[in-house]
Amino acid sequence: MDRDTFWRLGTALPLVLSCIGLTDCGGNKTTTTVLPPTAIAAKRYVVGGTIDTGFSGGAVATKIDPSEYEYALAVALQSGKIIATGHSVLAGQGVIALVRYNADGSLDTAFGTSGIVRTAVPSVNAVATAVVVQPGALPADDKILVAGSTFDPSTGMTGIAVVRYDANGLLDTAGFGTSGIVSAEIGPGTDTDVVSLALQGTNIIVAGARSDGNFVLRRYDSNGALDTTFGTAGTATTNVGSSAMGPAIALQSGKIVAAGASGSFASPPMNAVLVRYNTSGTLDMSFGGAGTGMVFTDTVPSSNNFANAVAVQTPGDKIVVAGHAFVDFAADTSDIALLRYNADGTPDTGFGTNGTGSSPTWERSTTRSPSRCTRTRTTGSWCRETRVRALPSAPPSCGLPRSARWIPPSERAGSSRPRPRAPAPPPRPTRCWCSPTAASSWWATTDRALRGPKL
Repeated sequence: MDRDTFWRLGTALPLVLSCIGLTDCGGNKTTTTVLPPTAIAAKRYVVGGTIDTGFSGGAVATKIDPSEYEYALAVALQSGKIIATGHSVLAGQGVIALVRYNADGSLDTAFGTSGIVRTAVPSVNAVATAVVVQPGALPADDKILVAGSTFDPSTGMTGIAVVRYDANGLLDTAGFGTSGIVSAEIGPGTDTDVVSLALQGTNIIVAGARSDGNFVLRRYDSNGALDTTFGTAGTATTNVGSSAMGPAIALQSGKIVAAGASGSFASPPMNAVLVRYNTSGTLDMSFGGAGTGMVFTDTVPSSNNFANAVAVQTPGDKIVVAGHAFVDFAADTSDIALLRYNADGTPDTGFGTNGTGSSPTWERSTTRSPSRCTRTRTTGSWCRETRVRALPSAPPSCGLPRSARWIPPSERAGSSRPRPRAPAPPPRPTRCWCSPTAASSWWATTDRALRGPKL
């Protein structure tokens, strides 16, 4: 997965998830070159976490333009219907895309054009990265508010866009911004930047970041006019380091918490950073205990770690931050990290390990272990996994990685190591082994490069 997609995949809502289509996706691409198949897609799960087959079999995908990268990055519920928002292309320009589905997963043809809306932000490429529904007195009075990032490749400048639609996907040309759109350049950036969105009463708060190390928050009133009482003339700018990546935002008893990253993938380490603002947009210097209003968390030292989602847990106003740790794009691996802070920004040491938790997708190792793959964070080479499990006498129909093969007792008798039977992945200089302990059981092994569950 490329870093565009990896960084942006931070938005998920209960039961309904927007996803990246059919294979992989990039940033604001505007080429007409033949591309891997991608689409705006959504899946729905029941409360227990299994696929909801009543939702068009569990998943839907909508391809708008067969020649372009298209994907969804945010999702919202509107009176039982599902709005997925993300990216498409019109006439060579990256644009904001919305698709609305009925509760059963079928396209809602009453929305936009046959269930689809595409909106260009003048003179720049754009991608939608956040969406909320502003409820009206009646469902017909709902407004759909979309925030996105913009990028001008000719200048290298990034920006923030907010677009509002009526309940059926028409631009709110009479009541919001200029023809339903508000857009502002915020500074140097890239086409991978993201923008987050939160409602503060009738006001709209959006947040992005600049590549020179600044978080940028702006507040608009309900009509899309910049609220000049917020920050400095409507904008709050906070330097968090030499570089920054766009924060997620949430409200905490009226205050604004922003969770993102300080640093860049190109020059590790990158650290998760949490910033709290007063309602007026000034830094809350009481937050975190350092007198700066900021909390930096180096989840895994000397590696890339970042936050891309934040929520406030009530009661207690604790702050839960999700993101990634130990990111290695060359190896296509990372840990999923979860952090919890007390209401004042100090780590909640009762959560995970000193306030952090992570679920590694792979580990580094330089040694062989007789009983398990060694869990270290050394600078050794990436190893392959040979995972061994005791199994029933009859192979089950599920529960094993795709590459698992069966090894009957006759083939493994007298051997302290099982025989790998899966097709060999790309060679790596080190291999981890796990040895069997029960001589009479069936065993399955996998031989997989770089990926696999924690042992």
